[in-house]
Amino acid sequence: MRFALLLAILQVACAADSLWQLEWNSLPEFQKGATIGNRDEFQVTWLDQTTIAIAAIYRSATDLKAGPAFRDAVRSNVVVAAIDATSGQVRSSKAWRDLRGASALWNALTLLPSGDGGAFVAAVNQIARLSPRFQQAALRTLNPPERNTYPTYDRWGVNYSPGTPKLLLISVANNRYQLHWPRALDLQDQKVTTPPPEFFNPTSLVGDSIVFIPRMALDPAEVLEAVQTRKRMSSPHARVLLHGETRDLCELCAGSVSEAFGEGLVMMGVQPDGSYLIVDVTGKIRHQGRYADATLWQARGSSQANRVAIFWHENITLGAGSSATQIAVVDADQRSEVLRTEIRSNAMRPAKGIVQFQSPRIALSPDGTRLAIVTGETLRLIAIP
Repeated sequence: MRFALLLAILQVACAADSLWQLEWNSLPEFQKGATIGNRDEFQVTWLDQTTIAIAAIYRSATDLKAGPAFRDAVRSNVVVAAIDATSGQVRSSKAWRDLRGASALWNALTLLPSGDGGAFVAAVNQIARLSPRFQQAALRTLNPPERNTYPTYDRWGVNYSPGTPKLLLISVANNRYQLHWPRALDLQDQKVTTPPPEFFNPTSLVGDSIVFIPRMALDPAEVLEAVQTRKRMSSPHARVLLHGETRDLCELCAGSVSEAFGEGLVMMGVQPDGSYLIVDVTGKIRHQGRYADATLWQARGSSQANRVAIFWHENITLGAGSSATQIAVVDADQRSEVLRTEIRSNAMRPAKGIVQFQSPRIALSPDGTRLAIVTGETLRLIAIP
């Protein structure tokens, strides 16, 4: 009865061969989290071949009467649930309630697999490791930000190497980076290093190699031309940091690093024309392609198979009530697209004159044969040929 009434699994049939659909936002676990305030962010990942995890963070309304300390008065609930990928039934869940203070993280919420069927969850000012049964196995508090105004922010970032329990915590204080390599067991640092001055915007971890976009010195003339012509500025080349030494990732790797996946591969969106590269960490290009003139918004790869899912938005027109999001799965070994599907997002109007379209969250199963697509209300599972 609980499965039938609360999980609301809907068997659906479509061109993309949906396996099932779940109204995850209506689950009691998430409804309880929402009692504190509006949902701020949600994420999805695969913990292993049979388990999907969804996490969400809910925050109280900002109390502007609190003055300069208004951020410290914010309270948050964080909820994560493990869902059986075959039945759509909730296996287990974990919640942290009434977490107080401003976020110490660049991203409001980070959800990552721990490599053993459990999860890493980072939110507000902490990172936790959950066991496969979703018992809290380790917790680390992250120093809260001391500076939270432009142009200086103190923040933490979280990254991991796919298919491994290896974590990287990146701390930024007064625009200076430090790299923290914690033990997965207790999340405490086993090594802390300082990267070279060019280090900036780290986005992918492949083993011990960090792929990053270096700091870019702005040319006033190029900035002026970009403003006048409404063209994107040129992007710097991605670089690799390994054991204190840096090098270019590859000659064509100028753009934004999106995702590490599979057997040491990195997917890059090469702006602004919708091109992408799949390259290994040695700089060898394995595949490249292009999706019209779209800007690739997000990529999520498989932890084992050499497959990556990409999504981008179709052209959004003013006054539109909905927006189409294209999702493709690319196989680097086959050098081809193996799945294409489309979802539509309804417009949100948080204030008069403002129209927003919420992007989905996507995740590929470890073997690359199933794609989870999560919107603000539903989780949909799709089979991939």
